[in-house]
Amino acid sequence: MFRFALGLALGLAAVTPLAAQELIPERRLIYSLNADLPGGDIGTQRDVTIQACETACLVNDQCTALTFNSRFNTCFLKQDPGTAQFYEGGYSAQVVAAAPGAAERAATRRAELVFLPDWEMESARGLALALAGLHISDSFTAEEHLASAAVEEGAGNHVGAAGFTGAAVNVSDAGSDWAEYARRNLLAAISDTANSGLYNDRALWASVNAYLRTDAAAARHNVLVLMGQAFERVGRGRDTVQALRLAQQLQPRDDTALALDDAIGKYGFRVESNEVQSDLANPRLCATFSEQLAIGDIDFTPFVQVRDAGLTVTKSGDRQLCVEGLVHGQRAEVTFREGLPAADGQTTAKDVTITAYVRDRSPAVRFPGRGYVLPKSDSAAIPVETVNTTELALTLYEVSDRNILRAIQNDYFGMPMGYWMEEDFSGRVGAELWEGTATVVQEVNRDVTTRLPMGEALKGRPAGIYALKAAVPGKDEYTIAPSWQWFVVSDLGITTLTAKDGLTVVVRSLGSAGPVAGAEVELVSRANAVLGTATTDANGIAAFDGGLTRGTGGEEPGLIVVKAGDADIAFLSLSDPEFDLSDRGVEGLEPAPPVDVFLTTERGAYRAGETVFATALARDPKGAAISGLPLTAIVQRPDGVEYARMALADQGGGYVIAQPIGGSAPRGIWRMELFADLDAAPLAAQTFLVEDFLPERIDFTLALPDEPLRLEDT
Repeated sequence: MFRFALGLALGLAAVTPLAAQELIPERRLIYSLNADLPGGDIGTQRDVTIQACETACLVNDQCTALTFNSRFNTCFLKQDPGTAQFYEGGYSAQVVAAAPGAAERAATRRAELVFLPDWEMESARGLALALAGLHISDSFTAEEHLASAAVEEGAGNHVGAAGFTGAAVNVSDAGSDWAEYARRNLLAAISDTANSGLYNDRALWASVNAYLRTDAAAARHNVLVLMGQAFERVGRGRDTVQALRLAQQLQPRDDTALALDDAIGKYGFRVESNEVQSDLANPRLCATFSEQLAIGDIDFTPFVQVRDAGLTVTKSGDRQLCVEGLVHGQRAEVTFREGLPAADGQTTAKDVTITAYVRDRSPAVRFPGRGYVLPKSDSAAIPVETVNTTELALTLYEVSDRNILRAIQNDYFGMPMGYWMEEDFSGRVGAELWEGTATVVQEVNRDVTTRLPMGEALKGRPAGIYALKAAVPGKDEYTIAPSWQWFVVSDLGITTLTAKDGLTVVVRSLGSAGPVAGAEVELVSRANAVLGTATTDANGIAAFDGGLTRGTGGEEPGLIVVKAGDADIAFLSLSDPEFDLSDRGVEGLEPAPPVDVFLTTERGAYRAGETVFATALARDPKGAAISGLPLTAIVQRPDGVEYARMALADQGGGYVIAQPIGGSAPRGIWRMELFADLDAAPLAAQTFLVEDFLPERIDFTLALPDEPLRLEDT
């Protein structure tokens, strides 16, 4: 079997856009081996490949045949040559035009294969171009080749049968022969496992060529079944579903319906898995789909049928639908209906019913807060939330102040501690102090909050930083994780304020709210080095110079530690986000510049011919008046042209401006600016409106709510 053109033809298809080609080649070749076509020469090319000879003939409308002399690598382009004669080493080919109407039929069929990308059509066309070189047809008819193929198939030689069928396709280019070529390549892939990938690809591209050349719905149905088998062979099961769906649309058949159901179950848009999330306070059943669900404002409720009223359907992520409102200890039944849409246009092919039992919640324990400051008293307690347990195993650890920063950097403090972190914590950060148990109330499947008294565990212990571990006794901690709670036993409340001039620390008593004087304050870097120390004054305030707060990397401030002798200790992380008040309307002003000038007019709108009265104040960063500052006022018209300029008389840090506006002055938005240096930016600016007609009176109506106003609402 002669092979030479497949690589070239597929290569051309890969680099040439399909839009510039026909789906079916306008001209194709039928080769004869060891043959010469005498006469009719219209061109000769020497030292060329047979692929180049092929291309030269197909692009030349006058070329109707070619002969390639493999001994001398010479190509002879011919027009209406004589009868073929034997010549060893010669390869001759006749040019055959596509059947009339083939291009129009192929365009119609292509529109039906909406799930196939253009590159797939390029590959199919590449096979059509290469087939002449893959399978030599010689002078035999298509029927003779097909008869030989049947004999080979009967003998179990599926590779040979595919070869003879390909030779028949070269002659006929018929859709039915292309379909047989696809079928026999699928068989060849099974018998020749070493080259199965090659034959499966040919089967796929042959089925596409068959569909492009076929009219009858029944025949197209058969081709699509072959195409679906080929898609499955090459690992594209999703396209198998698309091909079989199109086949059923053309002509429904029971056998294809079964194959489609099987393909959907394995590759189509479907429910891939489901789970009952019974450990939630409000349990739910979630189904995960094989593809992304439809995007947009889509209500999936009509596509979900539930047995009990009151259940809701929500989308969770891209591929999951959840039914919420289930009840612990009961069986749930949910049906995801046919037609549920995917993002790529697919829909579920049939109803899927899921029946599942919602078991009771697993025992669990967790602390609701991130951290607590507890008073140093016998009444200290920490709240804990439990589910389906009556007892807790407790372990108390103490953390040295030198390990606080490490604990924060390792995320021990701000988040639940995983079991893989406990060994590092107990070995490097905390020292175990006490073990005990606690009895808690149980309400089946409900969260219960219990106040854990810490007086016994902390009895005789000084103020400091502690960590409490709570676990469910008798349960594997890898399955039911324990919970950790950090807390500080202290009377020291810390507030920090950061500004350009440095860091200010305010320490007050949590018991009396009064200032704590004489407390030692340490500013600790991220590298756990003490950057500086300070002592609080009578107002409980300590300050650090701005230079200590501008470090980077390991020298960046990371922690404030406050000690009241040996009796009390507290800390505050500087790496956490500051408390932001900007959303509450109290973000404040930017820091004042060396000269802060305020300018305002007595009203914002004037009639032409009136006088604009303005007042200006000059202040330093501390708000004190600046005397002797020379200011110049410049007034600009709406078109930006300067209207007036005047030097202002200082009146002890205050200035008064009276600027008449002429009756013929332009109307619009005017601007007044104040300068200390005319070459620099203005220190203040104010706009005002000049118009012909202004209302004599403006009435305002204040609408009050029906309920009394509360202070926190204002």
